[in-house]
Amino acid sequence: MIDRKIAPPFQTVSELTFPALQTTTLNNGQYLHRVNVGSQPAIKLELIFEAGSKYQEKNSVAALTSKTLLGGTTKLNSFQLAEQFSQYGGFTEITQNAEQLSFVLYGLTHHLENFLPLICEVLTDCTFPESEFETQKQIAGQRLQVSMEKTSFLANQALKRELFGKNHPLGIFSSLDDIQAVKRADIINFYNKYIKEQPFTIFFSGQFENAHIELINKSLGSLKVNESSPEIPLDYPETTAKKLLIEKEGSLQSTIRIGRPMFTRKHSDYFPFVVTNAILGGYFGSRLMKNIREDKGFTYGISSSMIPMKTLGYFLIGTDVKGEFTQQTLDEITKEIEILRNELVSEDELTIVKNYIIGSVSGSINNAFDIADKYKMLIREELTKSYYENFIANINDVTAEDVKAMAIKYLNPADLTEIVVGGN
Repeated sequence: MIDRKIAPPFQTVSELTFPALQTTTLNNGQYLHRVNVGSQPAIKLELIFEAGSKYQEKNSVAALTSKTLLGGTTKLNSFQLAEQFSQYGGFTEITQNAEQLSFVLYGLTHHLENFLPLICEVLTDCTFPESEFETQKQIAGQRLQVSMEKTSFLANQALKRELFGKNHPLGIFSSLDDIQAVKRADIINFYNKYIKEQPFTIFFSGQFENAHIELINKSLGSLKVNESSPEIPLDYPETTAKKLLIEKEGSLQSTIRIGRPMFTRKHSDYFPFVVTNAILGGYFGSRLMKNIREDKGFTYGISSSMIPMKTLGYFLIGTDVKGEFTQQTLDEITKEIEILRNELVSEDELTIVKNYIIGSVSGSINNAFDIADKYKMLIREELTKSYYENFIANINDVTAEDVKAMAIKYLNPADLTEIVVGGN
């Protein structure tokens, strides 16, 4: 019988190890990064283009392009295209952010030769039928109208707008008028300029053979690719901290967002701040959770996050509370920040947090797809594999004095932008 009063034994993780990334240059000069791991004949094929929203000339163009990318080709309409992928057990995902567009295929390894011609057709012969385009515009407009009723959506927009500025790619958001102003010619132009015959990077992961690499080279490696255009960096903005209340009539709750611009994973303070953030609000046992959820009962959840990107990053605290608890919640957040700035964290708490961070990262490397995602981050952010090789040592090297120094340096309440949407 198991005595459930006794905690099971555990051991700390001493190193992060996973298979090396193999890289091939296709006939057209594009890179194919691959992770060949797994016991099941399944694959993930991801193509990444420099086609994020920062390249668009009109709001909503990039998003509508990605939403209509599977709208049809000269040979296949949207239904036929979807049917072709699904009949071989495959499905696609197209995601986009400010920096890039990602075309992902999940499927069975032995059907790769059936998927590749379809992918090539989409990348070279997408026709963006007027009916599909208008449907996507309608859907985008309806989704935006629904989202505009949510305090969390409004707060996220307001925070980024204040952190990065209304003209920065991370601070620009579409309105209903923006969506309606997009013409079919706009998305065709974006497609031709940033996707069709444009450079891309491939991440291929799962269980496969050398013959599958040859298939990719024969198809995707034969696509015409023009010289790459200069990349548009996401520069650090010059903004000042603000406190902003956006009242929403009829709202019974308030959404709180607090943040500031930060740095990338390359910064010397990155690892000390990762630990600092975890202590404050980075996991379920954090100080913000214990205080505001467990002790005060103001919210179901509150968290803080460090969000690094290729050329910049930002820090974020977020929660939703009843309107009547808004100011008390803000006061408690400030109190927890001031404690971090004025008192040393105990060695016991520091050890628990370090183990959580290390365990969380090691637990996120479960399969070939996860491993490929880790390498994708390294390549995208121009880091080396030493980032993971030294990860545990860098986390364990953080001291209580480092945590206090990070809080003093980066968590001065006067430097934090505070957004409240709802009531106060």
